[in-house]
Amino acid sequence: MPMKRFKSNPILTPIASHPWEAKLVYNSAAFRIEGSIYLLYRALGSDHVSRLGLAWTQDGTHFENRLPHPVFEPRAGYELPSEETRKSRDREKGGCEDPRATIIGDTLYITYTAYGELCQIALASIKVSKFKALVNSSATRQVWNQAWTRHGLVFPQLPAQGIFSRNACVFPVRDNVYGLIYRVGKQAMGITYSSSPLGPWPMGETLMQPKQPWERERMGICTPPIETPHGLLFFYHGVEPTPQVEPTPQEGRTYRLGCFFAQFSQDKNGKITHSITRTAQPILSPDRDYERRSTWLEPLNVYAVFSCGAVPAVNKKVCEADDEIIIYYSGGDSRLCAATAKISELAQLAGTLKGKLNA
Repeated sequence: MPMKRFKSNPILTPIASHPWEAKLVYNSAAFRIEGSIYLLYRALGSDHVSRLGLAWTQDGTHFENRLPHPVFEPRAGYELPSEETRKSRDREKGGCEDPRATIIGDTLYITYTAYGELCQIALASIKVSKFKALVNSSATRQVWNQAWTRHGLVFPQLPAQGIFSRNACVFPVRDNVYGLIYRVGKQAMGITYSSSPLGPWPMGETLMQPKQPWERERMGICTPPIETPHGLLFFYHGVEPTPQVEPTPQEGRTYRLGCFFAQFSQDKNGKITHSITRTAQPILSPDRDYERRSTWLEPLNVYAVFSCGAVPAVNKKVCEADDEIIIYYSGGDSRLCAATAKISELAQLAGTLKGKLNA
C-alpha cells in the first residue's frame, strides 16, 4: 500500500478531563489557511452526543494547538433528537458528525451529518476572516457556535420519507458550477450540481458504484478534492462484511480507504460529464493495533479506518507527481491518525498513467 503512516500515530486522542471529548476523537475535516493545517474533528463525550472540536498545526504532525471546548455543536432541530429518541439509543445519541471542509473564495463551507431523528447531510459556513479572528481570540464555545451560519439540510425532503443521507462534500467544478458528492441510504455514490455552494441541490446521478469485494457492502466519499495534473483526487471508503468470529455474536464490517481521480467537462448546453479512474485495491486498511484495537467497535466485530479530510503536504494549488498529500483518518473510530502518499504513486494505482478508465 502506498500510504506511509506517521510514526507518531495516533496524533489526537480523547482527553478525559474534557467531558465533551472524553470517549472518542475521530473523523476530522482538514483544511489549510495560510501557514497552518486545521483539523475540525468529531468528538464524543460522556453524554454520547457528537460535537466538533478544533486543533491546528504548522508541520502537519504535532498538534500543540487544541481548543479545550467544541467550536460547533448541535442546536438546530435537525441536529437534536428528541429526549425519547436519545433514551432509546445505546451508543451514538445524536449531534453533529463527520465534517468535510472546503474553502471557496473567502468562505469556509462544511458538510456534516446532522443526527437528529435520522442522519441527514447538512451545510454550514463561516467567513475565513471570522474563523481566523476566533482562532486568535479567547472566544468561548458559545461564541464559536453562534459564528457559523447554518444553511439547513441538503435534501430536506428525505426525513419525511424515512431515508437517511451521509458522506458528502462540496467543491468547485468549473466557473459558477459546484458539485456535491453524497450518498443516500446505502445506494451508490451520487453527484449533483448547482450554481452555488449552498445549492439548491437536486437529486443527481450515479458517480461511482461498488465493484470490488472490499467495497460491496457500501461505499461513500471521504474527502473533498485535491487538484492534480490527473484531475481532482478524492479519497473514499469501501465497506466489506466481516465474517462472524467467536465470541463475536454477529457479522460485522471492515472499512478501508481507496482513491479516485475525476475529470469534469461541460458541453455547449451546459451539461456536466465526468470520467473517473480509481484504485482496484484499498490503499489503507485497518492493520495496526491503533486501528484495530477499539473498545468502541470491536464488540460489534467492526474494524475501520475512515477519513473526512486530506491536504497537500506543501501549500500549493496543484499537486504534481512528486508532491505528497497528508490524509487524516480515524483508527477504530477512537483516535485520529495520519498518513502520506505521493501523487504519482496514487495515480499509478488508479491507472491514470496508463490512461485507463474504470469508473
